[in-house]
Amino acid sequence: MMARFRAKLNVLELKEVYLNGRRYTWSNERGQATLEKIDHVFTTVDWEELHPSCFLTALGPAVSDH
Repeated sequence: MMARFRAKLNVLELKEVYLNGRRYTWSNERGQATLEKIDHVFTTVDWEELHPSCFLTALGPAVSDH
């Protein structure tokens, strides 16, 4: 399934927007933490050229619900 998704991203020429600050966007907040990146944003090359300095910032658990 992921291979088909990645293939579609390639066909559509979509790129993932850079995530700043944290490597993961979700944690189960337990002692032996499970960390995942569940939030992704994709853009076209044209959009990226219009907004070259754009990036995402992952918020901490006190601000975000995931």
